[in-house]
Amino acid sequence: MSRFKINIYVINFFKLRKKYFCIIIQLFILLVKTLNNLTVQEKKEINEYINIYKNLNFSKHYEVNNYISRNQLWGRFPTIRSRNTHANGAVVPGIFPKYYAIVCELVGMESGEGTSLEKSEEY
Repeated sequence: MSRFKINIYVINFFKLRKKYFCIIIQLFILLVKTLNNLTVQEKKEINEYINIYKNLNFSKHYEVNNYISRNQLWGRFPTIRSRNTHANGAVVPGIFPKYYAIVCELVGMESGEGTSLEKSEEY
């Protein structure tokens, strides 16, 4: 392989790396802005939700919801909790999509592969 081709690969690699780095920075700035717009109560509830996720080594969002339901802890989450109706007709307790997105970002969890959400209601 010629030296010229190697240089092009190296340049392309760094361009790609720079592009992804910029995207990550933009996402981080967006997350910080979102977190700064939350109330103290919202931050408290999100933090407690994330602590359950981390302390119990959960890897899926629904595991946290199931744990909270089994242990009757939804009273600790009056601001972020919601009653979620999914496309398959299931109505389950969970958190509003806004908070779900924040939690996913903060813990590095990918969005679930479950049935799509049709509506979220406060309760």
